[in-house]
Amino acid sequence: LHLLLNQFWGWSTLHAPVLVQLGAGKIADTSVEKLKDLLWGQKKQAVLSPLSSLNEAAKGVQTLHSHLVGGNLSVLQTTLGTFWQIEGEDCIVFLEDLQEPGYRLDRMLQHMLQAGVFDAADAILFGDFDQCVEKDGSVITEQVLQTFADTCYIPVFRCQGVGHGTINEPLPLGVDGMLTPNMLQCLL
Repeated sequence: LHLLLNQFWGWSTLHAPVLVQLGAGKIADTSVEKLKDLLWGQKKQAVLSPLSSLNEAAKGVQTLHSHLVGGNLSVLQTTLGTFWQIEGEDCIVFLEDLQEPGYRLDRMLQHMLQAGVFDAADAILFGDFDQCVEKDGSVITEQVLQTFADTCYIPVFRCQGVGHGTINEPLPLGVDGMLTPNMLQCLL
């Protein structure tokens, strides 16, 4: 839905906790308050901080003004080859996921790379990859993301607290943002 509303109708959307999570009390109060502030117009911007730089290209960024698109990696990967395929050109592509083991994350990222999603993107921003556990109980998510970032020629950043966890900060998509080495600021 994010892609349809962002790319075809030009609407902005919020990547945020869903009603099931909110109703069950599974989201931290701080995240709920930030969501309310955005929905009720108390705040006109969302700020993610701190960010970490995952590759050399990211370390060279001073300030980047770009459009923000993205969402759940496994859902976005299924759009490849369709008329609603994610368009990363001149954008910061935000990606997160839930319950995907490392080999699947790697496969999806490589598929998007080979499909050209990142060819003209301004940057990639990884959010949370919650409960991404291997069959043996190990977690290799950070190694997978870092290995992918090391192969990218565009800046790759990481933020915490945007995905499916208890801390789930609202992130506007389909809006312009300003990215610095430590922060992403999105205006509504």
